[in-house]
Amino acid sequence: MEFLKRLIPRALFVCSSISGWTALIVTLLVTLDVVLRYIFGASIPASMEFTQVFLVLLVFLSLGKAQEAKQHIRVEFVIEKLSPEKRRYWEIVLHLFALAFTAIVFWESIGSFAYSFSTQEYYGGAVRVPIYPARGAILLGCGLMIVQLVKDLADFFSPKTELVASPEIREIEEAIQKVEEEQGKK
Repeated sequence: MEFLKRLIPRALFVCSSISGWTALIVTLLVTLDVVLRYIFGASIPASMEFTQVFLVLLVFLSLGKAQEAKQHIRVEFVIEKLSPEKRRYWEIVLHLFALAFTAIVFWESIGSFAYSFSTQEYYGGAVRVPIYPARGAILLGCGLMIVQLVKDLADFFSPKTELVASPEIREIEEAIQKVEEEQGKK
């Protein structure tokens, strides 16, 4: 168990780092492709295919880290207004829905990745761009997301756990508190 407690944060960090570097690579690739098209009227061979694979890596490898940081898109203004008991209930319901959806994607991606890897699936064209790394990223990203969702659900059922507001709500509350302190000093 202790091994998993150390492994999961490291895996989330590595995957999010790969995702960040992939964002840089995609940006440079698209920029270079556009400049070459504009100046020379020619593009980088298979740039679209590489971009598609890289974008899948970028999105799915960052899922678990975004869940850990509580930075997924959600409707905060509804949940934050509820009492702590109701908020905890709805957080659990939302996490269960997210877990079910992610588990379905994970389950379906197992067969998709296995087939793609066994056949060495690739985009056809002048440059053979493999597809199986993207399918593997879906599998890995969803797996880490499931682990993080289960960890979050376990935290919700723990009586010691306090509900923590999202980073945006915390920033707003800190700003309001700072303004109130400044007004109190005057």
